[in-house]
Amino acid sequence: KPRRRLSPHYLMMMAKIAQTTTMRNTADILNLVFDSGITTDSVMHAVHELGNQVAKQTQAKEHQATPRHMPKNLTIEGDAFMIKGKKEAGQLTLVHHYRVYERVANQIINRHDFLSVGHQGRLEARLSDYLDRHYKLAGQTIFLASDAGPGYEPAKLLSLVPQGAHGEYFLDRYH
Repeated sequence: KPRRRLSPHYLMMMAKIAQTTTMRNTADILNLVFDSGITTDSVMHAVHELGNQVAKQTQAKEHQATPRHMPKNLTIEGDAFMIKGKKEAGQLTLVHHYRVYERVANQIINRHDFLSVGHQGRLEARLSDYLDRHYKLAGQTIFLASDAGPGYEPAKLLSLVPQGAHGEYFLDRYH
């Protein structure tokens, strides 16, 4: 891009590292590897910019008109986790997460993640809308997985299964 010092590849690497560590550690790692002189503030701005782009792409993908198809193996996973807020010390925010994907020949395809900060009901509506837009699920078996924590009990996940489809719940082995 004109007048941009950072290449798209460098920004991608920055975002990947920032997913697993703090902004300060990300800047330190990048400066050790690339000797680029990047600051913590620059890392934060780049990650936020990329986050906005990913959010727009995700919304476009959810609403994109595609022919509905009947998946062979559709899975919905649900979980939630807490993050610390920046404004007040000790403030925790609950983040809800659903992942929908198909498995064909032991490969995951058509993976789509749904995230929401504190609004599980709206997230479930987005998930249902996505399933209606992209899949023909009459008579299908949908596999559901979670750790059975609050809001992700078997009955709650089974309620996400569209009418006419069958849901099979599995306790998530990672929990």
